[in-house]
Amino acid sequence: MASAVNAPEATSDSAATVGLDELSVGVVVLDAETRILHLNPSAVTDLGVFGRAESGRPLADHGPLGRSLAATAERAISERQPITERALAGGAGEDERRFDAVFTPLEHGSGGARLLIELIPVSWHRDLDLWQRENWRQSALDRFARGLAHEIKNPLGGVRGAAQLLSRSLTDPGLREYTDVIVAETDRLARLVDRLQRRDAPLRRVPVNVHQATERVCALVRARAPDVALERDYDPSIPPVEGELDRLVQGFLNLANNALEAGARTLAIRTRIRRAVTVADRTYRNAVAVDFIDDGPGVPAEIRELVFYPLVSGRADGSGLGLSIAQSIALEHGGVIRLIDDPDGRTLFQWLIPLGQGHAS
Repeated sequence: MASAVNAPEATSDSAATVGLDELSVGVVVLDAETRILHLNPSAVTDLGVFGRAESGRPLADHGPLGRSLAATAERAISERQPITERALAGGAGEDERRFDAVFTPLEHGSGGARLLIELIPVSWHRDLDLWQRENWRQSALDRFARGLAHEIKNPLGGVRGAAQLLSRSLTDPGLREYTDVIVAETDRLARLVDRLQRRDAPLRRVPVNVHQATERVCALVRARAPDVALERDYDPSIPPVEGELDRLVQGFLNLANNALEAGARTLAIRTRIRRAVTVADRTYRNAVAVDFIDDGPGVPAEIRELVFYPLVSGRADGSGLGLSIAQSIALEHGGVIRLIDDPDGRTLFQWLIPLGQGHAS
């Protein structure tokens, strides 16, 4: 098994390097002379290095990809500016893979310069370029949404009033919880309808805890489909994102409903921090990933490339609007939703919300 490289002077950073070793993206840490201080296991594989590399060995000694990386690393160190290189080739023949590399200069606590290189397989963010392809269709969706909003708004007041009257006649607190859900969702739908009728209104950006949004979705899923097994796998260290809670709840709920309507019996919601995420023409150091994973039949191969388009559905009774609206909300928040090939054969939609300001790629 490939092992990570730790330079003797970096032993005090053992806790940090252990964290790097857990990442699925390749990470290389260099000193000011582009000698290797640390390679995590993913980078060892990406660079074609097997066995234990020597501590302090120049990066340029590690094959064609290592030489390409070393040349840009020298420039990033000298200019003290982040650099992104696109589609660098690693391997040869059938084993050739291409990587985008993000070079980030670091100042070490002892005063020495260091450089962090993140190697992102091109296939990871090829789907993220759909951000540019999809904006054109939002105008058509906006016109449709305004008409739909007009038809929805009138019945909402009646539904809310009926739920309140029903709640007053119930003595069981457990049953009242369901009527509370009806009232809360009616209010949220009323706000959504108002927003659909004035689509040009700016997003009300405030710090939002994504787990607050996912928990509201879980409560709605339990009320709608109590037999579906819900699994939560949250990273409690995730910071707040800038956005609008109601809009995120709506988008997350659309992804959950998509799984339920496809016949899923298990729905897992997972949150993680992803590194070096590219959306459109910007690369972000960190992004929040909210994954919706289900055991349903999956997305038919013939519509995988069209699944976020309005009125495209894999079910005869599907409206084809839920995923399209969810994608629209993701774009509003500067992110994107992508359909990922899950290694376990499940259906995985990943919603990415960038953190902080990205830099042009």
